[in-house]
Amino acid sequence: MNVITTSLTVSNAIIIKAMKAYVMVTPMKLQKLLYMIYARYLAVTETSLFADRFEAWQYGPVVPDVYNEFKHYGRSGISVPSVSNDGMIYYTLEKDVYGNCFQDVWRKYRTFSGVQLSTVTHERGSAWSKKQLGEFLDDGDIANDGKRWFP
Repeated sequence: MNVITTSLTVSNAIIIKAMKAYVMVTPMKLQKLLYMIYARYLAVTETSLFADRFEAWQYGPVVPDVYNEFKHYGRSGISVPSVSNDGMIYYTLEKDVYGNCFQDVWRKYRTFSGVQLSTVTHERGSAWSKKQLGEFLDDGDIANDGKRWFP
C-alpha cells in the first residue's frame, strides 16, 4: 500500500486550517472531515492517503488513534493540534499533498456541524451503512462515497 501521510498529520492540517479560519472543529467534526478528505483523495487518485483504517462507529467512520488523541475535548472545539513525542506538531500542507481534495471538502463542508456531517456519512449506500459497528470500512466503498459527494 502506497501512502503519503498519516491520519494525525491530516488531522493537524484540518485543525490548523480551522483555527486560521475561526471555524470550530469538535472531535466528531474532525473525524468526519478526515473521512471525507480520505474518501475524496481515494476517489480521485485510487490511492490511500494514509494507512490507518476507518471503523464503523455509532456516529460514523472513525480512526481510533485520532479519536483517542482528541476525545478529551468532548463536544468542545479542538484548540491545539496533536503534539508528537518529540514535542513537534506535524501536519501536511494541503495543496502539496492532496491536490484539490482537501479544499473540495473544506469548501463544501466546513460550516457543517459534527452531527450534520455524521448524517452525511450515514446516507443509504454509504461505506458506513454497509458495515456493523466495529467493522473496518472497505476502501472501494469509501471511494464511492468520495465520488458521490463530489460528482
